[in-house]
Amino acid sequence: MKNQIEQYYLNFENHITGRWAISFRMWLYLSVIGGLGVISRVRDIHNISTLAATYCAVFVLILNIPLYVLISEVVLKKRKEEPQELYKVFSSYLSLWLGNVVAEGFFTYFYLDKPVYLGPQVFAPLFPSFFGLLTCAYLLAEFDTNRSDIGRLQYARNVLVNTTSAARKRIEIERARLIEAIQKSIFVQLDALKSQLTDAKNSESRNEILRIANELEEYSRQTIRSLSHEIANDSLSNLRIDRKIFVGGDKTSQFSNIYDPKLSVFFALTYLFIVGGFNELSLNGWSGFLFNSTIALVAAPFLLIGATLIYLRIGGSILERFTYFLLSIFVVGFVVFRASANFELNVFDLPNAYQPNVMALRTLTTIVLASLIMTLIEARRKTRLQLEAMNSKLNQELEWIESRSAEVRDEIASVLHGPLQGRIAGIALALRLEEENGESSSSKKEEHLSQMIHILDSVLRDVQNLFEIDVNPDTKSIAVKLLDLKKSWNGIVEINWEIDPSVYANLSESKYQVVLDILYEAVSNAVRHGHAKRIEIEFSIDDGHLRMLVTDNGLGISKEFKSGIGLHKMAASGANYSFNLVRDKGAQLIVKLPLA
Repeated sequence: MKNQIEQYYLNFENHITGRWAISFRMWLYLSVIGGLGVISRVRDIHNISTLAATYCAVFVLILNIPLYVLISEVVLKKRKEEPQELYKVFSSYLSLWLGNVVAEGFFTYFYLDKPVYLGPQVFAPLFPSFFGLLTCAYLLAEFDTNRSDIGRLQYARNVLVNTTSAARKRIEIERARLIEAIQKSIFVQLDALKSQLTDAKNSESRNEILRIANELEEYSRQTIRSLSHEIANDSLSNLRIDRKIFVGGDKTSQFSNIYDPKLSVFFALTYLFIVGGFNELSLNGWSGFLFNSTIALVAAPFLLIGATLIYLRIGGSILERFTYFLLSIFVVGFVVFRASANFELNVFDLPNAYQPNVMALRTLTTIVLASLIMTLIEARRKTRLQLEAMNSKLNQELEWIESRSAEVRDEIASVLHGPLQGRIAGIALALRLEEENGESSSSKKEEHLSQMIHILDSVLRDVQNLFEIDVNPDTKSIAVKLLDLKKSWNGIVEINWEIDPSVYANLSESKYQVVLDILYEAVSNAVRHGHAKRIEIEFSIDDGHLRMLVTDNGLGISKEFKSGIGLHKMAASGANYSFNLVRDKGAQLIVKLPLA
């Protein structure tokens, strides 16, 4: 039985919010009810026959037909393609209201030869006359669109979660595969060259050592450099993830976590003061306005208490909550208005007062309709805002996916271009210089070759451990990072440094990797391009920046110098750099890195 009732409610809810909401049949139903409201109001106000009042209702009905057809064709049918903004709601409502008021006013004045009352015939048709419900056709269409938007919202939320999870996993998988492929390629090649170098050391063949040096240099310059540039260029590509419009078809409960009875009560009471007040003002003067305001103030706390209790205690569906809410308003409000009307009619001088029962019922109708319409408008607005926020968040995730994909390639390109390429080129240079130096003894040469083999072996180990995250807490010091840098280039170039004490206090751990990347690039360039054998590094703090002076004793700056990927990477980190020539043929790189 309970399931049948819930299914009935669901069918009813779908019925009133579907295509029926903008159908001619719905308009006809509401018009018949509205006609009865016009008949009762005009008959009581002007004391005319039921037949004359019926003529008035038919006249109003006929004039409303073209207005409703126009709104239906021009606005309602486009609600799926165009955003239904609030000004369209009120402009459509205003058209229907003015059509109703003008039609009734003309009929009363010209046909019945009666005066037109500002209150009951201009303001009362807003809601108490069910011709006001013609506007609900539009608002129910908004209800239908709101349901679609909530479906889209749910779909966008699911897409956001699934896309984010899958994309992050995919990026990490691609990163791992790319690194694995690079590791295998470089490891196999370098391991073979290491074996050849070991054999050449034992055979003491000068030509073989020079051949290996040339091959190492060629491998560094061509293979690794080309690979790093190719990956870096790929990270700068304009390929973008296609943004799609997410249209969900999920069945979701309307106004979930949106409906608030306090809001409905607020708008209902606002209407009572404005529309109801002017109604009474036109009928009974300022005494009527004061009478209406007094009743509204008396009813306000009762309506608010009833609505709040319903909101707090009813945990069911939105339809159930709304039904209880309306019931609470009706029961509490009718008793309050009925009692207040009896009391006030004896106090205020109201020559054109409604009967207490009529006044209570008409006012409660106003409350119900004002609550419903304002709730629809507010719910629609909030749903649209939620949908826009969710789509914005989805866009942010897509931006992250794109940027992270570029970062992965940039990260790999940076490691290839800096530490690996530079060290391999340094080994090749050291081997060539060793063989060109004919004055070294055999034992000295063997010692140097063993040292080169040891360095090449450390490069192989670094390739195997490529991109692993260092979690050793002992390494969280810039000095330890510099020791790692010196160890990496040991035997190729001598590295010394001087650190101002203020650096330790101002340089955060988050900047360590950036500093290390810059230094790797600077050392690599000094060795590969300047053939430097000694590098001095100075650290200091200057006006909120870390200032690094990297001075080498190499060949200096070439006239054909062009900034490469390494310097572009340095600039991308936020650092500013410049070069100076120094006295003993070397060059000096000045880097300023923001600390904030």
